Amino acid sequence: MIRVVFLSFLLITGCASTEPVKDASEVDGTYFDSLFDSEFFAANADPFQEMHRIIETKAVEIEQAKRYLGQFNSWYWDRYGEFPAENIHYKDEDATLTITIYMDSSENPKVNLKLEDDVLTMTGVLIRKNTWSETSRKLGQKFPMPPGLDRTSIFSWKNGEAFNIRIEKT
Repeated sequence: MIRVVFLSFLLITGCASTEPVKDASEVDGTYFDSLFDSEFFAANADPFQEMHRIIETKAVEIEQAKRYLGQFNSWYWDRYGEFPAENIHYKDEDATLTITIYMDSSENPKVNLKLEDDVLTMTGVLIRKNTWSETSRKLGQKFPMPPGLDRTSIFSWKNGEAFNIRIEKT
């Protein structure tokens, strides 16, 4: 079972940088890669929420916070996809792992889900309907997963503003 880990543990284990970043110019993709590595995802029960909390905290502490957040967003979109970290929630239960993505209730995803090498890849289209029209756009998102999940037992459904993905454990 994935453990809930606090920032102090991340600092002790080296998953989070102990050196404070003073300026956004010191930050690039390798900085975020080292901060949010596979150990980070393995150590957190709700990793995207923890990622969001860390980024928000660090942005307050450094100069050029907008630039820092812009660099994080660029890295995040390239690595994981378009759904913001704060909209993604993991729920680890005895027999399943559920990912909930909060989106506008008018958005309806039509997706393909594939679990490979401890990464869940979601591709497809996101359809948005309103009174007068319907628009669609390509969808791509990646979710690091803990080991021990059944790649043949993945279920998804939309409920109001929540798109849910449930994966059975082996």
